[in-house]
Amino acid sequence: MVPWDQLAAFVESRHKSKPQLVLYADIDGKTGRMAGDRKTPAGLGPMENPKVWSTMLRQKWADIEITDAFATMDEVSQRLARI
Repeated sequence: MVPWDQLAAFVESRHKSKPQLVLYADIDGKTGRMAGDRKTPAGLGPMENPKVWSTMLRQKWADIEITDAFATMDEVSQRLARI
């Protein structure tokens, strides 16, 4: 974990050390209500709509695989709802 404003620098550093880096994102914005603070990390474009998050990641890092994390995020959300 890194502070939100250091995300872009962290991804850049990890990508240099691990060229096959995979990022996981909610591809369709299905869990956008869990986004919390919608400010975009420094170094990335604006994100008013959580559905464009994966698109923004692909634009910034076209050579990094972006994988859908919805199933995992949904499961966590459901488990938290039961607490």
